[in-house]
Amino acid sequence: MASKSQTHPEPQQFDPLKPSIPISYPIKTLEDLLSRSYFDSFHYPFNKSTIPLSSSSSSSSSYDHNNDDGINGDDDGGAKWGLPNRGRILVCHDMAGGYGDDKWVQGGTNANAYAIWHWCIMYMLKKILLVSSNSTAFCCLICASNTLVLGTFLTEWDEGKLVCEKLLSTKEYAQTCAERLTELATALGFDGWLEDNPRLSAKAAGDRKFDVYMGIDVFGRNTYGGGQWDTNIALEVIKKNGVSAAIFAPGWVYETNQPPDFQTAQNR
Repeated sequence: MASKSQTHPEPQQFDPLKPSIPISYPIKTLEDLLSRSYFDSFHYPFNKSTIPLSSSSSSSSSYDHNNDDGINGDDDGGAKWGLPNRGRILVCHDMAGGYGDDKWVQGGTNANAYAIWHWCIMYMLKKILLVSSNSTAFCCLICASNTLVLGTFLTEWDEGKLVCEKLLSTKEYAQTCAERLTELATALGFDGWLEDNPRLSAKAAGDRKFDVYMGIDVFGRNTYGGGQWDTNIALEVIKKNGVSAAIFAPGWVYETNQPPDFQTAQNR
């Protein structure tokens, strides 16, 4: 496989207000989210999806807007998204800890960049950042395939704990953040957001057990069955227990150069 590196020059200090090669980039703080500074960015117009959401998901960007945990309450969950009442698969594109080749809005020069062509019910982007929206190219492709596409609101480790404490400091503050996230998803043209909540279970979800997504790390980190080419072991357990599956980092095939080549290994 050819080198995965991109040939576009990387700016030493990124200034979103200055004209440059358009890219997709994250929002790193609650302050930046609340200030709506993203909409003043030079890159914002280039990040708007040109393919509209499917009719079944056109109202879903406000999902969980008035429901703190996404499970309890009167919200009908997956039905509101037009999702089938059965086990589902969510694919989480978690590539090397940050935006890679997919950040180049107008296309890159790496002909061997990672690609996804097996569409599922839901697709999301996960990066080691606070608010990660989807790159325009992926968003357009996913919408065209009638697949739900989500960004992530990610709070991890000690830094994430501090973010959560601030986010939940008052009901009004949390509500404002939710409104800003909804505004961002609507403006950029994807379906909504996913926020990790490890406390939820199929038992707690009751009739909405298919709205519980059990995670599988394809790299095999703390994953039942070991992940990698044995990812199906965990999938069988998830299916048997009647919940949905969230497959994290399917780019393992690409990042570890699985033989004989990426396309063959990806289709395995």
